Amino acid sequence: MGHSAAYFDGQDSTRWPVEVTVEGRDLLIRKQAPPASDAGPSDTPGPPIRWSRGSYRQVHGTLEREHLRFERGLEALVTKDRQLLLLLGRRPLYYNQALLWTGGVTLLALVGGYVFGLPALAREVAQRMPISWEQKLGQQSLTQIAPVDQRCADPAANAALTRIADRLAAARPPLPYPVKITLAKDPQVNAFAIPGGYLIVNTGLLQRTQTPGELAGILAHEIEHVRHRHPTQGVVRALSKSALLSIAAGDFTSLLGMATTLSELRYQRGDETQADEDGMRRMAAAGIDPAGMIAAFHMLERVGIELPARARFLSSHPLTRDRIAGLEALSRTLPYAAGPAVYDGHWSVIASACEKPGDPAHK
Repeated sequence: MGHSAAYFDGQDSTRWPVEVTVEGRDLLIRKQAPPASDAGPSDTPGPPIRWSRGSYRQVHGTLEREHLRFERGLEALVTKDRQLLLLLGRRPLYYNQALLWTGGVTLLALVGGYVFGLPALAREVAQRMPISWEQKLGQQSLTQIAPVDQRCADPAANAALTRIADRLAAARPPLPYPVKITLAKDPQVNAFAIPGGYLIVNTGLLQRTQTPGELAGILAHEIEHVRHRHPTQGVVRALSKSALLSIAAGDFTSLLGMATTLSELRYQRGDETQADEDGMRRMAAAGIDPAGMIAAFHMLERVGIELPARARFLSSHPLTRDRIAGLEALSRTLPYAAGPAVYDGHWSVIASACEKPGDPAHK
């Protein structure tokens, strides 16, 4: 009799529903059709997969209420079916005082590691994550954060905005993946990065920026969040301890439920400083006056006073006077070949992107 389970091949994020049978101590895995949302052009069930005795190990499921998880290299097999464990000649442990004591000590150790070692662990997990996983998470998140019917489809504005982003992205150091801009019809003064190289820019931000240099400064800051994979690190920090440990072991499926929280991520202070300084250096390398970033931050301070409830950039990227002073000092040390952030005619279409008839003119 077959047992239902989920199979991951370790190459991408596809979750294959499978039927597992036990032959001696071997596991015979038969793929079923994957969910349509996960299936790729080459995703076909193929022949059965045999895991021979000794080639796999059980990593979860010793206790009676745990899911069973078996691994063979990068492959993983997960199931709720406890009968599979019994057929393999193993029995679950039952709770007793000694087990509870051991579990309590282990939990305290995990909590301590989670609190004090989380930033380093988040960086490690983000660096280990395959690029394809980050991009898939970004794609799924984009559809939830900025649905197609809520995007600004103005072709001239999108093209001009992409020119600025491409110019910044082409400057060194290189990025782990291409930058993709999505212009959202949203009055909130915001722009933010999500995993996989996706940047979401709200029309509310375009209507508040005074110059192309200010917009380039904000984009440069967000592009550095992309380069250092800060959004993915933020997602990892937001996960539960159990999900974090699963990801550290190579199972990234817990990330796929985080899409709706990405626009609310809070970066660490060190992440912000890194994005500020490296973003300013990127502006100089691209031949754009780095003072544009300072002007952008001053603009955001003013917006924070005028519209505190809508200035979402400030809530997720808090500014300090020391932070701006540090950038002012850095800008004086950066040589650059001066050039406009955008060419004549492009700025006007960006500034008025998706304005409705009767909207106030951009100022």
